[in-house]
Amino acid sequence: VEPTLISCENIDNLLDPPALAHVSFDRTGANIELIFDVATDRSQHVIGIRFPCSSVIDFTGVASSNCAWKTEQVLTADVSAATSLFAGDHVSLVGESELKRACDDLWEQRCDCFKAASGNATIAAPSPRVSPVVILEGSSVANTCEGLEIDSSASTGGGGRAFLKHV
Repeated sequence: VEPTLISCENIDNLLDPPALAHVSFDRTGANIELIFDVATDRSQHVIGIRFPCSSVIDFTGVASSNCAWKTEQVLTADVSAATSLFAGDHVSLVGESELKRACDDLWEQRCDCFKAASGNATIAAPSPRVSPVVILEGSSVANTCEGLEIDSSASTGGGGRAFLKHV
């Protein structure tokens, strides 16, 4: 005879759901990295395989972003197309994602009783900050009739995003 399991509501020592410990842009500015305080079940996503970020998190520009789990505690979001996302903005966990704590032992820990994570965090700037490097190329002689053309497309350090204007 198998033992009858106690209902989840009657268990006093359930482990807390995962919480966002830190969120920041990486050095390139093209990704944000979300670090959780404990290992997660990754909402059943496979480590290293890309999926739409909107299935787990929400932020400005999430519709154009893909995510991938680096580990059970670290999620990376490609935000290079989310051009209106900045340090100081918020990221929140999507309730429907059912992101839960990783479960080692189904019978011992009662994983079926684990609560889904919720909450939000503020995106921090990369550390150390990346400074732009401006590179201007053009002729050293200007013709009165043709004007002067200078190209700045070789400049770097746009925070993972293309510069808005090359003059």
